[in-house]
Amino acid sequence: MMLKKVVNNNSRKSLKFIFSNYPLAIHTLFPVLMTTPDSAAILLETKPNLFNQVIFDEASQLFVEKTIPIIYRGQRIVVAGDSKQLRPTNFFGIKNTGEEETEDFNDNLEAESLLDFVNGKIPSRMLRYHYRSVHKELINFSNTGFYTDQLFTNSNTKLSTIPIEEIYLPEGKFINRQNRPEAEAVVNKIEEILETRKHNETIGVITFNVEQSVLIQSLLDKRAQNNKKLADELNRIVDRKNYSIFVKNLENVQGDERDIILFSFGFAKNENGVFRNYFGPLSDRGGENRLNVAITRAKRKIYLVKSIKSYDISKDSKNKGPKFLHYYLKYVEALNNPNIEPELRDDFLDNVLGELRNEETGNNVVESEVVEVKTTNPEFQAEVLVALDQLIQENGYGKRFQIKQQIKVDNYLIDIGIYDKKEQKFVLGIEIDGEHYNKTLAQKEYDFYRQKYLEVRNWEIYRIPLLKWEVNREKVLRDIALKMEGVK
Repeated sequence: MMLKKVVNNNSRKSLKFIFSNYPLAIHTLFPVLMTTPDSAAILLETKPNLFNQVIFDEASQLFVEKTIPIIYRGQRIVVAGDSKQLRPTNFFGIKNTGEEETEDFNDNLEAESLLDFVNGKIPSRMLRYHYRSVHKELINFSNTGFYTDQLFTNSNTKLSTIPIEEIYLPEGKFINRQNRPEAEAVVNKIEEILETRKHNETIGVITFNVEQSVLIQSLLDKRAQNNKKLADELNRIVDRKNYSIFVKNLENVQGDERDIILFSFGFAKNENGVFRNYFGPLSDRGGENRLNVAITRAKRKIYLVKSIKSYDISKDSKNKGPKFLHYYLKYVEALNNPNIEPELRDDFLDNVLGELRNEETGNNVVESEVVEVKTTNPEFQAEVLVALDQLIQENGYGKRFQIKQQIKVDNYLIDIGIYDKKEQKFVLGIEIDGEHYNKTLAQKEYDFYRQKYLEVRNWEIYRIPLLKWEVNREKVLRDIALKMEGVK
């Protein structure tokens, strides 16, 4: 009641006052609080076991010392983060002499994170599902280079365009840490996207240094004065969520995502035609993590605007960043090579990823863990296959559709797939739940997340339990036939 009076009387009491004087009411009304470690240390009672559980997200960017006050207040902690992304940066922890940066300057900026601190001290597990990228081409490089091919990344989406499109500008020059031709190309492409997009896609821009992001932002603001669509997109708020075009550099884009990402690489030959193989913090120790953050922000499409080729970047750096950058540009160039037939493109991409993998593992191939645990009744599956084959033949579906077995989707196996030869994609995945399929609680949970993952990858899954087949196989076959008939 007292808390209600404080709020209703518009007394302008501080949050500190409210949290300090009404802790029980706060915890009753808000059993789950979302806050930062700094705010928690100021606002919350200094009392052990104040929370049953404390969850730290993006723990790779949290200073250990900042988290101690909130750890003290929790009975149990969960630390979530990615060691292959950015660590916290301590810009005030070293002396800046004012001289030009060297390759060692930024090596001392990164501090130990909470994620680093707890590594090996508490139980851990890897979250292997990747949900952001609609197309596997957007995440495959990171999957190989950073996650030893452990992520689940497959897609059942037919490619209408190349997911990573290269815009090569040999005339680009890197002068005063800016590349104006690239900046103008980025703004031109954004205006084109706004005129041609079909699904109101969101847009983000990532640069490899601050100066290039400032230039691009200024060009966007100037163009927006005469382009209402661009002006609206620069201030796009929907249901109090910000979907505006952002322009950020490698250091501050972690946690963001957009449907379409445009990269301005920036680095190029200078006005004297000299190319310097140094890429700012990306060249320093741990710089490859900055690249990983940048290239995993897109959900549907990446445009890479650049003024150099992969062979311009030396792989002789003592740190991994330039090597990874070399292979990423090579990967994008292979994806965009007009001389490679589309059906052979995956082989060329695999060759590039194989080179990267060998660089990282010394030719020691890391085998992915087999996670598929479902056991199918072979007699039941054979019976279903015969019935499906008969269904296709009797209804004249054979010219359009084909039955395939044991379709591999990452480390999953889908029992049967109905493949559309015209659209070159599966229209239905069929799971055979036989009599030996024991649904423990763990298996039910596994099935739930497995199906969610496949659905995000544009798979439609139809389950056929043995009992359902025995009781009403005609309805099962009718359902499958309706699905094929519904395909245009």
